[in-house]
Parts: sequence; structure tokens; C-alpha cells
Amino acid sequence: MDIILDKLTRLFRTDIRYIVRGGFWLTTSKVLSTLAFFISSVAFANLLPAETYGTFQYVLSIMSLLAIPTLYGIEASLTRSIARGNYGDIDLALRTRLKWGVIGGIGSLGVAIYYYYMGNTTLCLAFLIVAMFVPFMDSFHIYTSVLSGKKKFNLLARDEVATRMSVAFLLAGLVFFTDNVLYVLFAFFFSTTLLRFLFLRHVFRTEPRNELSDPKMITYGKHLTALGIFSRVSTQMDKILVFHYSGSAMLAAFFLSFAPMKSIQGIFNGLTVLAMPKFSNNSLAVLRKTLPHKLFRLYIIIIPIVVAYEFSAHFFFSLLFPLYPESIFMSQLIFLQLLFYPISLLGTSITAHEEKKKLYINSSVYSILRVALLLLLVPTYGAIGAVAAIMITLVTNNLLLIYLFFKPSDQLLRVRG
Repeated sequence: MDIILDKLTRLFRTDIRYIVRGGFWLTTSKVLSTLAFFISSVAFANLLPAETYGTFQYVLSIMSLLAIPTLYGIEASLTRSIARGNYGDIDLALRTRLKWGVIGGIGSLGVAIYYYYMGNTTLCLAFLIVAMFVPFMDSFHIYTSVLSGKKKFNLLARDEVATRMSVAFLLAGLVFFTDNVLYVLFAFFFSTTLLRFLFLRHVFRTEPRNELSDPKMITYGKHLTALGIFSRVSTQMDKILVFHYSGSAMLAAFFLSFAPMKSIQGIFNGLTVLAMPKFSNNSLAVLRKTLPHKLFRLYIIIIPIVVAYEFSAHFFFSLLFPLYPESIFMSQLIFLQLLFYPISLLGTSITAHEEKKKLYINSSVYSILRVALLLLLVPTYGAIGAVAAIMITLVTNNLLLIYLFFKPSDQLLRVRG
């Protein structure tokens, strides 16, 4: 086994032992999380009316925007801080997220009032439910930053899998008995929030602390949130526009077209979790020399996966989602996103080194271009227009990310000045 690991380390020019040690748990977590995602997706797609499924996804999309005030960027900032030995920031991070999350709850009440006056009782009640949970559900997720920063990937995997599997089985069982979207939404938010709270409490009780603190942790977390706002809005904008222009049933088909890509991407995202602590402890100069070669070798794995899916998409949807044949072509286009995953790790290195100006440039260009294309294409072409907007934006953004990674910040300033 040691000989194989040594050979793989030389081939990929990276610490394969570290990836295997942490990656085993993260990969296991992602595989099981993917299974949970498919259990709920298959149950929803085959047992719920398309209109109900689309409404459920629409509410989740709006909820994602309402959760922005919980300062989700603090998760990456806290991971980075803990990886450097600062264990005194955990309580402050949680208090800050909860305090700011109240704004999201108030915003959800505002959305509920809007739909009440629009005469849509279902969405009014849905956003009253969201208002109950939005300050807490994402804030409690901060326990993952503690475990990730301490490289306790086995515990991180255990807790994440337990949450996803429990929620998936609960929802899959629930839709056998009801297609009421309000019951499904309440079950999802309540179970997710409760499990995250229990794991958070366990981490707080068992993980040792120290008095070391990074005074910039909260500020950097706010920066990461701010630069990600436009990105999050643009990421959810496609679903919101498809819902309004093409209806809830088409939104269900559009969402399911992402299912294969999200499943595979979720597994690869375990590498991002492993990379953040490593990137934080290496200079950008070193990363510029070593990282591109490592990322290029990822295509040895990625290209066969992409080719295999393009040929098997029809069989996949016929087997699991037979009521949504309109999703097949969209899913084949969307799956091509996997080809850009290695480039996204360049962004992880920029985040790890607090290159705020580059992060703002990258996020702003991505978000503005994506929103502009969605507004241009979705009203005319519907869901397929949304897919086209996503792919054009992705290609453009990755070219920009390559430029920003290799361009030193001082040179970037001179060019811009």
C-alpha cells in the first residue's frame, strides 16, 4: 500500500497520504450524502406533483437569499483561523451569525406579507415557516468549520452524513403520505436545524479551546460574505426566473437536470475542504509553481466521468426520473461544468490567502454577467436559456480566475490604476 501511495504522490505531485487520510472520510461522506440526495430526489420526483416539487425548490431558493445576513462567509474564515491554531473565535463566530440572522427572519416575514397581499396563501405560509428557522439553520452549521479547521474529517463526515441521511429518509417517508408542500417544508427545516444544533452542542462540549484569537476573523468573514452576495443571488436567480416565467413544473424539471452534476461535484468538493488548510499554510508563490500541474492531472479522472455520463444520461433519467424527459438534454449540458472543477481550486487558494481585491473582482464579474444573461435569455427561452446563461458565465469566469491566480496583486493594482 505504501508503494502505491508513493507512486501516486509522484504522479499527482501532491500529498496523496493526506488526501487518503482525510479524503477517505470526506469521500465516504460525499458518497453517502449523494445517496441521501438521490433518495429524496427520486421520492420527490415520482411521488410529488411537479408543481409541488417546483414550489418546494422555489422556497428553498428564496430562503438561500434570506440566509445571506447570517454571514455564511464566517465559515470559511473560521476554518482558516482554526487551521492556524486560533481556537478562541468559535463562540464569537456563532453569536455574530445568530445576531445578524435575525435580519433574514424579518426579511422572510416581509416576503410572507407580500404573498399574502398577492393572494397566494401557500407561499405566505411557506415564508412564515422560513422566518422561524432562517436565523438558526445555517448559523448552527458552523460546527463544520471547527472540525474542518482541526482536520477532523472523520467527525465532520460522520455528522454531515447523519444529518443528510436522516433528513432524506424523513422527507422520503413523508411524501408517501402527503403532497402538502407546507408539511414538507416544515419537516425539512425543523429536522435540519435540530440535527445541526445537536452536533454543534456536541462539538462545543468536546473540542478543546484556547485563548488565541484572530482579530480579523469576523471582518474577513464579512468580506467573504459581501463578495459572495452577488454570486449567491445570481446562483439562485435562475430558479427564481424559471419559476416566474415557466412555472413551478418546469422549475422541477430544471432542478432535476442538475442532480447528476451536483452528485459528482459534491464528491469532488471534498478536495476543496482538504485544500483550504493546506493552501493556508503555503505561500501563493509556491502555489503558482506547484498547483497547476496537480490540477491538470485531475483531468485523468474527470474526463472519463464526463464522457461516461454524456452517453448514459438517457438511461439514467429513464430509470430514476421517467416523468421528466425534458431534463435530459439540459443535464448533459450542465454536466460539462465538471470540466471546470480543477480551475475552481485556484479560487480556493485566493480565498485562503485573503486576496480580497481579486475575490471581489472575480465575484462581481461572475455575478453581473450571470444575472445579465439570465435576464436576457430566460424570458425568451425559458429553462434552456437559463442553462445557456450558466455555461457562458462559467467559461468566462474560469478564464478570469486563471488570470487572477497568476497575476500578483501589486501588478493588478498597477494595471487598474
